[in-house]
Amino acid sequence: MKIIDKVLIIVIIFICNEITIGQTIGTLKDIQGIWQHQDIRADEDVDKSYQSWNIIKNDTILTILYIKESRSISASLIKCGFQDKKKIDIDSLDVTKLKNKGKYFTNIFLDEIHNNNYAKKSGIIVFEYFELLDKNTLVMNGGHVSSFTKVDKLPSKILKMVKGLQQKDIVKFLILAKIK
Repeated sequence: MKIIDKVLIIVIIFICNEITIGQTIGTLKDIQGIWQHQDIRADEDVDKSYQSWNIIKNDTILTILYIKESRSISASLIKCGFQDKKKIDIDSLDVTKLKNKGKYFTNIFLDEIHNNNYAKKSGIIVFEYFELLDKNTLVMNGGHVSSFTKVDKLPSKILKMVKGLQQKDIVKFLILAKIK
């Protein structure tokens, strides 16, 4: 994945990471499926230059970012789960210790996980507020900036573009997640 794509995905994740409250309501099992990012700031503040989706299957997220102006797409795989430490208290994390429920929803880009299953602090994103409002609405860190809405499927144009990336691990994930 290009560094600029990773930066854009991290920016979106950190937009969601604006408020720190320390509350978790929901489990990994509860959030399986396809989620479309919704920017819920005032209209004048909304960045309409992109669209994004997260597909969650088991403990893996496929994050898809579509840049409208260039009509380009990037996708990356992220390991996810819960653990019980704030990011400030983490130097590194054994990703095999992530669990279905815990205090902090945690994301780690797969390319940041070393052969020994550890990730360094710089590759770890910790959400201190995570709430499944209902079975179709997910907010992280208060939902004052963005939330995620569960959708039945990806737009066919987006799915075709993701498959066109021809990244074996992503194609394998789509098959596992039964995304057609």
